[in-house]
Amino acid sequence: MKIRVSTALLFLANFVSFQAFALPDKIGDFALLDSDGKFHQLSRYRHKEFVVLMAVDPACEDLSHELAVFNEIEKEW
Repeated sequence: MKIRVSTALLFLANFVSFQAFALPDKIGDFALLDSDGKFHQLSRYRHKEFVVLMAVDPACEDLSHELAVFNEIEKEW
């Protein structure tokens, strides 16, 4: 499970660093269902400065730690 979290974090860090140098002019609209089945469509958040997508595995042993880190980062923004 730690490998999954580490891999996901490395992917996210790589994606963020890449995006910092090559931001697209426009991202196509898409939609996802959250863990509660609630529908979220990107265009519905267009008034927001940014949107964070976080994929989690409830079976991951480090989930509570990762959520705590996420919550700390969220407080800064």
